[in-house]
Formats: sequence, C-alpha cells, structure tokens
Amino acid sequence: MTTMIREAKKDMRDGRRHSGIRRGASALLAAALLVPLAACEVTNPGPVADENLDLATVHQSIVNGAGRMMSQATSFVGYTGALSAREIIAGGQTGNGGHDAITQAGQMLQTNNTSHWRYVQTARWIAEDAIRRFAALPAGRVDGAVWSEAYLWAGYANRMLGENFCDAVFDGGAKQANVEYFKRAEKHFTDAINKAPATAAGTNFKTAAYAGRASVRVFLKDWTGAVADANQVPLAFKFLVNADVASEDTRNQIYFVNSNTPYRGYSVWNTYFQQYYDQTGDPRVPYGKDPAVPFANSQLSGYGSVPWWFQLKYKGNNDDFVASSGREMVLIRAEALLNSGDFPGAMNLINSLRTVLKSDRAGNANLTPWVANSLTEAWTFLKRERGIEMWLESRRLGDIRRWAENKTPGVLDWPNFEGLKKADGSDGGKLFRDYPPSQCFPIPQTEIDTNSNLH
Repeated sequence: MTTMIREAKKDMRDGRRHSGIRRGASALLAAALLVPLAACEVTNPGPVADENLDLATVHQSIVNGAGRMMSQATSFVGYTGALSAREIIAGGQTGNGGHDAITQAGQMLQTNNTSHWRYVQTARWIAEDAIRRFAALPAGRVDGAVWSEAYLWAGYANRMLGENFCDAVFDGGAKQANVEYFKRAEKHFTDAINKAPATAAGTNFKTAAYAGRASVRVFLKDWTGAVADANQVPLAFKFLVNADVASEDTRNQIYFVNSNTPYRGYSVWNTYFQQYYDQTGDPRVPYGKDPAVPFANSQLSGYGSVPWWFQLKYKGNNDDFVASSGREMVLIRAEALLNSGDFPGAMNLINSLRTVLKSDRAGNANLTPWVANSLTEAWTFLKRERGIEMWLESRRLGDIRRWAENKTPGVLDWPNFEGLKKADGSDGGKLFRDYPPSQCFPIPQTEIDTNSNLH
C-alpha cells in the first residue's frame, strides 16, 4: 500500500499535464486545464512538498491526476475484462499487448492482475485524498467545480472497482463485501451533486454525477432512486474518460494493442458481437477485416491462428471512453420496468434507442425494433442492448455478475468458445474448457502479500 500511495502522489503531480475528463454533451470544457505550480518552491523537478498540494493553484492538478489514472484503468481493466466477458477473443499474444494463456481464456488469477488493481485503486485514492485535503482547508479556499469533480472521480473509480473486482479493500484495510464500493460511490456522487456550483462546469459535473449515481443504485437495488437520477440526464449527454496520446499510459490501449502497430492482440471473430454486426450492421459494434493481414499476432493455445477481425468502435489512440451516457439511463429505466413486470413499457424504451440508428449495411436503413412476447424475452433483449450499448467500456462484468446473483430471467448472448473447432475439424476449445471465465478480478497477490489485514 505504501508503494501505491507513493505512486499516487506521483500521478497527482503528473496531473499537471493531463486534463482528465472534461467533455460532456454540450462540450462545456473543450480545453485541458493545465495548472502551473507557480506558487511552489520546487527544489527538485520531480518531488513536490506535500504541503504545496494544499495550494489553490494546484487543486485542479490533483484532480487531473485522478482523471489520468482513470484513463489508464479504463484501458487496462477494459481490455482484460473484455476477454472474461467474451466481448472479444484473444489472438494468442503474450507479453506486451497480450496476456498469458489462462487470462486469454478469460480466467483471472490473483498473480496476474496487479496493474489493474493498482491503476483503479490509485485513481480512487488520489480523488479521495483530494477530498480529504479540501475538507481540511478553510471555507472558500476550494473552487466548487474542482471539489465537485474530485467527488465525481472518486465515485467513478469506486464504481469501476465495484463492477470489476470481486471484493472491496480500502487503503490497506480488511476485505469487505463488493457492495461497499457501490455504497462509497453513491455517497461521492451525492456529494458531487451538492458541491457543484451553478456554472457551466458545475452543471456538467452535476449531470455526470446523477448519471453515475443512477448506475450504482442499480447495484444497490434502489430502483426508485436509480430512475429518479436517470431522469435528470438528457438523452444526448455523455461523460467521457479522456484518452491522451501524450503518454503511453493514457492512450487508448484497447485500440493500440489491436492496431497492427505492431500488435494484433485480439479479435472479434466468433463473438456474439461479430455475428450480430454481420446480421444488422449496428453502428455501435463495428468491426473490419484486412485481407492482407488475415491473422492475429500469435497462436492461441490449443487452437492456432485466430482470424484478425478488428473492432472499429475506437479508431485511434486518443479516442475517449464513455463513463456515462443518457442512452445508458434509458436502459436503466427500462430495466426498472422489467423488475416491475412491465415488459411492453420496457421494450418501448429499448427500441427507442435502436430505431433511431442507421445500419452500416447497404441501404443504410434504420435498425429494426426487437419484438418480445414475454417478460423473459424482454429480459434477454435488455441484457443484449446493454452489451451492445456499452461494448468495450469496462462495464460488462458487473452486469453479468449481478444478473447471475439476482437470478434474473432471460439469457446472455454467449459465444461457445469451448466448442471451437480447428480448420481440420479437430478440437480447438480445450483452453476455454480448462479455464472457465471469471466474473470479476480477484484481489491480487501483491495486495495480499503487503496487506496484513488479508493474511
């Protein structure tokens, strides 16, 4: 934990050059806020005295540091989690741009997810430390928008931990139930709403906080609160995690590791999303092929060369990630209706998102609505639409886990990697049968080794 805190302080300093997320539906803050340390006496260009982090001139930099780490966390958690959620299939790449064979199958081990844990826990710690610092200062010393944004980052970091990690641990403490992440996130989002000033930036942060709180209330089973919050978010709203090519750490790794420069680490071949895109041309899950480069980098264990069919949702290293959107809020409202048994009302909401989109297929026709004849069928469509809407955004594992725990009706669109056959018809799915996919990241061995409360 000491190492993580030391690195967190470094990332707070690095936040001086990284803007975090600042763009919403109305593009309120298009430019990065780069705040100089003019008021600090820095005798070494690296370390900064701790007390100087309390200066008003660097408050935004601290908050930007949390945003920087959330960018890194979203990339790496999103990539590895997509293997377990079967949003993609591994291309066999190990080392840089890839994973070991067991993780490629989707099973996450305690020894293999140190970085994922560190990135998102560091983002949480930086944001929560900023809140502690701000609370200790005299009234009026902290800009309301900066304070609101700190709470916002703390909320989204805790949400990412809750959606992706099996157990909760805070700052070297004991293991707690996963739900504690969501409780903590809910409070942070509430504080972000309360702290937001009546300015353009404050309004943007408040809307993002309503969206974030709606999404965590889903996991807390507070559907009345979730719907009330979702109704505060305009349909066109998006709150984005900024991917920044200024640093290797903050570029969009989901794009980079499959951009053929030089990595071709995964494929959408044989996933549900590949099959669905072939059928519908839904622009939310696009992929492409290159006849000149037919296969991914390496050999998938037990199978061989994987066809390299690459995602086109992200088209560059600086393509941002969606943290929350108005479209997700519609699906939250639809799921609430399904919980009450109103599947016709839920399907109207689900189809309101589909039928406004034009297919990428020839003719460019609007997507056709789903037709559900029962509550169970409607649940299947709800699960499908959430998967499509939030594909490759580090969100799927949480949904899979909560639906399983709640014994929710309907089925997941789940590809049969276990039954893969090679070109000659022989067995190619043994890896996936031997290592079933995880539904969450375990606490890493490094945390267990250094946290006396976990011994």
